[in-house]
Amino acid sequence: MNIAVCIKQVPASESKVKPSADGKDIDRTGLTYVVNPYDEFGVEEALRIKERLKTGQVTVFTLGPEKAAEALGPVSRSEPIKRCTSKIPVWTGGTLTPPPWRWRPR
Repeated sequence: MNIAVCIKQVPASESKVKPSADGKDIDRTGLTYVVNPYDEFGVEEALRIKERLKTGQVTVFTLGPEKAAEALGPVSRSEPIKRCTSKIPVWTGGTLTPPPWRWRPR
């Protein structure tokens, strides 16, 4: 069985998150990023399934700017991610444009 898990980097819980000057995003200056803890749970479960079946692969994907690949590389602090068979970054070229159907406050 081949299992794919998507992960995302998020600001660390101890980071002080502030709105950007235009109020449309967050000010990313000085933020420390970590892999979303809930995504790590998914990676751990995928590895358990692979070990139980004694076959297959676990592939981890992340979507974002080039910096997002840090979650997959040798500097990753996540032990489960280091044990995955394949790690694939998907580059967005910087920022993502929200889809037109995304909810926006009035």
